[in-house]
Amino acid sequence: MLDTILNKLMKTTPLEKEQLKNLEFHNDLPIDVYDSALSQKERTPIISNALFKNKNIYVSKHNRYAEYPTHSHTFLEINYMLRGSCDEVVEGQPVHLEQGDVLLLDVGCKHSVGYLGTNDLLINILFQDKEINLDLLSDLRSSKSVLYDFLINRKIGDDSKLQYLVFGHESQSEVQETLDRIIEEYFLERDFSDTIIVSYLSILIAQLVRNYKIDTQISMSKSQEIAVQLLKEINTNYKVSRAV
Repeated sequence: MLDTILNKLMKTTPLEKEQLKNLEFHNDLPIDVYDSALSQKERTPIISNALFKNKNIYVSKHNRYAEYPTHSHTFLEINYMLRGSCDEVVEGQPVHLEQGDVLLLDVGCKHSVGYLGTNDLLINILFQDKEINLDLLSDLRSSKSVLYDFLINRKIGDDSKLQYLVFGHESQSEVQETLDRIIEEYFLERDFSDTIIVSYLSILIAQLVRNYKIDTQISMSKSQEIAVQLLKEINTNYKVSRAV
């Protein structure tokens, strides 16, 4: 990663300075990004898609020096442990992340993040379902991976028992490199960065499957097959209509 970006991320922000004073959480998100009705129903703060506004993918450094309380969101989230380590509680289960580890969280997955120290950098990469390319899903099907099952259930709207996935950092240099490129593109704010980041996301998903294949004997269900076929037809017709 570029030293300029790493130094920027390591720098203590004004909000972090406030949290460091009393080790208490200070929210940096505006109230209008929360789904108030759903939050009240679930009794948990729920961050909505309003967070994206002019961006397809949202990247942020997780604020240090205080625990982040339990919350969920209406989009998918990747937690990338860029430096150091941290402890999270995901759907009631403890999850420990070491440097280089990746945590993928489903829509509505409740989680909290423990205290992060000066040398702990946790990067959040947030994206919506529409960023999961259908052609990519078709290509990933042959791998029969848990990640494919996770993503296809999300794409067709099925309730999946799998709400999060953890990818260890062993032998995943190319995954870390792609994540570093995403972070650099986001914070450098150069022309066409949003388009490039979306492309990097597809590459990242393919690399996670390639590096962390977990074979499963469960084949695609009938509802999944029908849904994938329908999505393919819609996708094809949409491309044809745009070309006309």
